Amino acid sequence: MMKVLIATKKLSKYYGRGEIKAVDQLEKAGRTIFICTHILPITKKLSDRIGVINQGKLIASGTITDIIADAKTNTLEEAFIAITGGIKEKELLTWREQKNAGT
Repeated sequence: MMKVLIATKKLSKYYGRGEIKAVDQLEKAGRTIFICTHILPITKKLSDRIGVINQGKLIASGTITDIIADAKTNTLEEAFIAITGGIKEKELLTWREQKNAGT
């Protein structure tokens, strides 16, 4: 049986299905699972430890509790924004305008 499973964000489309149960079973069997995703609910559900990569560099790693504490925030989402440099207001406004316009 494999010792390490590497999964990309494609796994996220299976969130809540049998494939996630398979990942849970591998973890319970002591296997290492490396999942690359930006979908934080999956991260929170499946991860004992996480690493945050920004522009190709590992900028934070540890347990979710450690990441939140180190960033001095209350949630993983807030920590992610804080340690990656935040959301640029202009980009957010442009995104919001496009979303509201239906593009």
